[in-house]
Amino acid sequence: MRNLSFVFLFLSAVSFLVAGFFIYERYYDPQRLAIFGPNDVVVVAEISASASAGLPMRLTLPSLGLDLPVIPASVSANHWPTTTQGVSYMVSSALPGAGNSVFYGHNWPRILGTLSQAQVGQQLTITTSDGQVQNYRIQSVEVVKSSAVDILNPSELPRITLYTCAGIFDQNRLVVVAD
Repeated sequence: MRNLSFVFLFLSAVSFLVAGFFIYERYYDPQRLAIFGPNDVVVVAEISASASAGLPMRLTLPSLGLDLPVIPASVSANHWPTTTQGVSYMVSSALPGAGNSVFYGHNWPRILGTLSQAQVGQQLTITTSDGQVQNYRIQSVEVVKSSAVDILNPSELPRITLYTCAGIFDQNRLVVVAD
C-alpha cells in the first residue's frame, strides 16, 4: 500500500509540472507562435518615417472589448515575431485600405483570446498613424489548419485578416476576415 502512495505522489508531481509548462506556454512565453533556432534574432520591423504614413497603430473590436496596439513585424523564413503587448501587423501585407492587411497575435485572454466569439457583421476598426479611422465588417470566422497559407494572399479589395491559434495544443488557426 505504501508503494501505491508513492506512485500517486509521483504522478501528482508530474501532473503539476506538465500543467505549469502549459501555463507558461500560454501566458508567459512571448515567442510561442514563432519557430526559432538558438542563433536566430527577432527584429521588429524598422519603418522609415516616410514609409510610416498609413501604418496601422490600433485595432479595436468593440463588441469583444478588444482595443489593442499594433506592432509592425517582418515575417521571414517562417519566423513570426510576436508581441505580448498587442497584435502584430505583417508589414509585407498591404496597408489597411489598400488590399489584404494581415494581423496576428497570441490567443491569450488579454490579447486575442476572445476572438473565437467574433460574429459575422460585427465592426472592426483600424486607426492608422496618419489619424485615419477605417471601419470594417466581419465577413467570416473560421478555424483552418495551420498550413492554410492562402489567408495571406493579396487581394485587390480592402480586407483585414486577423488570426490567432486555436484548437488543442494550438495546432489550428482561427481566422477572422473583415471587408
